[in-house]
Amino acid sequence: MAINETITVYGNDVDVPAKRAVGGKVSKSYGFDYPTGRKEGGGYFAKSSGKSLIVNNIQQLFGTDKGERLMMAGYGVSLKRFLFEPLDDITIGNIDREVRDAISTWEPRLEIVNLVVYHVNDYTLEGLQAIAIMLTIRIKDGENSQFNIQVRIK
Repeated sequence: MAINETITVYGNDVDVPAKRAVGGKVSKSYGFDYPTGRKEGGGYFAKSSGKSLIVNNIQQLFGTDKGERLMMAGYGVSLKRFLFEPLDDITIGNIDREVRDAISTWEPRLEIVNLVVYHVNDYTLEGLQAIAIMLTIRIKDGENSQFNIQVRIK
């Protein structure tokens, strides 16, 4: 059986190269670098991949409250509500559950190895409260792919 390698586009014949399957090639995912804005290389929207992309995705996830993005129902982690709560075992358990649920839902390629929640004693001029979350993350499909991410909630 012969494979047709031309297609007709508005009456013109165009040669289409045959697609060849490449076995054993690992696909690499790309995404926007966060935060967006003017970058050194020029332009406003740089792309990132690998560890940098995962760190950016986690920071976006933690910086978004649930219900804030209308097109993605349930996206985000509602951690700002814990800012003025006493940092006791109950609050830390609630934060832990909230973070683990969000990671398992929105980043299924990651596994949380360790999660530490602590109070930040750095007060700004505004006197804002802050909590910090230190995550040790492992990429499920990667080898030697364990790293730390720290996220501050103010």
